[in-house]
Amino acid sequence: MSTQLNNITKSLVMISSIIALVACQKPAEQSPYLEETTTLENGIVGGAEVAAADPIAASTVMIVDVLSRKIYCTGTLISKNLVLTAAHCTERNPRLMAIGFSRTMPNAGAKLEARQVVGGMVHPDWPKLTQQKEKNWGDVAVLRFQGEIPVGYKPAVLLSSSAPLVNGRAATLAGYGLLDMTTKKEAAALMKTEVRISDANFSETEVLFEQFQGRGACHGDSGGPALVNANGRAIVFGVTSRAATLAGGRNCLEGSIYSSVPAKLEFIRSAANQLNAPDFKPALIPQPNF
Repeated sequence: MSTQLNNITKSLVMISSIIALVACQKPAEQSPYLEETTTLENGIVGGAEVAAADPIAASTVMIVDVLSRKIYCTGTLISKNLVLTAAHCTERNPRLMAIGFSRTMPNAGAKLEARQVVGGMVHPDWPKLTQQKEKNWGDVAVLRFQGEIPVGYKPAVLLSSSAPLVNGRAATLAGYGLLDMTTKKEAAALMKTEVRISDANFSETEVLFEQFQGRGACHGDSGGPALVNANGRAIVFGVTSRAATLAGGRNCLEGSIYSSVPAKLEFIRSAANQLNAPDFKPALIPQPNF
């Protein structure tokens, strides 16, 4: 990995560097994958439009600001009423957030099929984040929404072991974010691109992708999935967190950091149980104090 990425300065952890691109299961020793997530509980640079028949389209969703009606983050459907996304996508009051279900961007005036968010939880490390912390941000959240998922949507399968994540392995990134930072061109639909893992052990809980080939995540993709292909299935192993450098936050071309799903699986399960508990009471989601 390049010296530039190895020597990330402390200033890179400032929130301004974030790419706001923004229960039963099989034991892990038997299989590295969660075979059934339903029991557990915005564009891409240099990419291509996700086809309607692509499984990624059935599990990737928009996160929408209710007041502005703008799509500001991406998420992954993990059960009939839960979405996995980045913690920094939860700075709004949950009641001002909605989950949008559409492969293509809604045209002006068009009605978007959406579900109201009623609450959410962030990883315990997220509210403790400081400007000095370079790694292990805990930038993961689970949101609960009202109502049922639309026809054609299906929860994603989550990776439960980090063993398959090795440097050089091909991965797919997906999201609704910008296509080009120079022109600020917006995506017309859900996009995906192929990259390779450059540092599977960037930190205990994060994976690094270099984006020097003109492909990768950008503003609006935050919270979106990183997937690996296993036996013909797209398995979610990462959540879009932030740019790897300050310059990368401006041009979307210098690397991106993803939170590891296997490393955060215990939190995801716990959050799913708490959010769907009969006594769950929605509240503001705690955030860092800077």
